[in-house]
Order: sequence, then C-alpha cells, then structure tokens
Amino acid sequence: MQKPSQQQAKKHMHHSFKLFVSTPDTILFEGEAVSLCLPGGFGYMEILADHADIISLVNTGKVAIIAKDKESLHFDSVAGFFQMKDNQATLLLHTP
Repeated sequence: MQKPSQQQAKKHMHHSFKLFVSTPDTILFEGEAVSLCLPGGFGYMEILADHADIISLVNTGKVAIIAKDKESLHFDSVAGFFQMKDNQATLLLHTP
C-alpha cells in the first residue's frame, strides 16, 4: 500500500475543531477553536485540531482557549471532564 504524500495528508488536516465548554449553570464557549489548554488528570495538555480521541479528568487550574477568530478566553477550572472525539471537543466543568 502506498503512503499518502505530505500534500495529500495536508488536505485532510483541519486547522480548527469544534469546542463546547459548559458548567451546570452556563455555556462558557461554543464554536471553532484552534487551541485549548487545560489541566488534565496528569498535568496540563494542549489540544489542537485532529488530536487523537481522548477522555480525561480535569483538575483545578487555568483553562485557555484560542478561538478560530484569534480571540482568547481564560478562566479557572475547579474540576470536570474532557472528551475529544472526531475533531469535536467537550469540556464539562464543575463550579465551586
């Protein structure tokens, strides 16, 4: 089987991913993002487009989102859950 060329591989890569961030009380972000940094179960992790599917606990710390329009959003996390599947990310956070 022939490997795809770099040019062919780039055609299938995305530059952003769908992101939904919510607490029990409010939706904090819903839209296209290019980067998400969050305090995962084993330390901070950065999520970019086409990241491997993952489910993780979210610890206390700082969350940073860079939206597709280059605006950034920062807030504190107490605890929660994160899932990335098929280039769609969901971050559910507990509020103190």
